Amino acid sequence: MKTLFLDFDGVLHTQSDSSVKPFGRLPLLEAELSGHHLHIVISSSWRFHFEWSEIKNRLGQLSPLVVGCTGEALMSRHARFEEILQYASDHQITDWRALDDAWMEFPEGEPRLIRCDPRLGLHTQQLEELRRWLA
Repeated sequence: MKTLFLDFDGVLHTQSDSSVKPFGRLPLLEAELSGHHLHIVISSSWRFHFEWSEIKNRLGQLSPLVVGCTGEALMSRHARFEEILQYASDHQITDWRALDDAWMEFPEGEPRLIRCDPRLGLHTQQLEELRRWLA
């Protein structure tokens, strides 16, 4: 089963433009994932600040695909990457991608990272990378 580890800030909305609606890029992701069989795991720090039900509700049409979230925050050079690896190991996940803007939390050149520009959020390049992986 393919699994997408999903960040929110800098992915589903920009980090720098306060005029952009939160989760404004969600329809792009919904359209791209429509018809594909995969799981979504929340790797966003939102998991520490919002109730599980609120997080799932915010994801609209994608909420049925959401199966969990990564665990406790780790303090290390590549914290997000290590949190994802721990979740993947615990759940025997081998085919995964991380959609994230926090590139510094992943080893340089990590091929499973689909890197977003936090000023733009999810955009054409990332959608194309998702499309290739899901094909």
